[in-house]
Amino acid sequence: MLRCRARRVRATPPSELQNGAKMDHLIGQESEQLSAQKREAYVRISAVWQDALGAGIEPDVLAHVAMFAALGDLVATYGESAVADFTMRLSQRVAAGEFTISAACH
Repeated sequence: MLRCRARRVRATPPSELQNGAKMDHLIGQESEQLSAQKREAYVRISAVWQDALGAGIEPDVLAHVAMFAALGDLVATYGESAVADFTMRLSQRVAAGEFTISAACH
């Protein structure tokens, strides 16, 4: 059973930010605190991912559901236009190896 959770609302109205730059702080220079938070999130999501694989859920199903959930949260926070701009740049980032995870990370 899929449960929906309440979406958080961004305090700063999207109109105050330039459309293409709304999400840039997520991929640009970041503070040590944000880096630590991202590492912790990755560890936790990786553990849940492994549990789901152990339960027999196929990796591609997990990936699609995770992307749907992530994009849904980003749209709720930043709006469709900013997320569309963000995702248009993803192919270049994938091709550049930004999402290639080495075996040492696992």
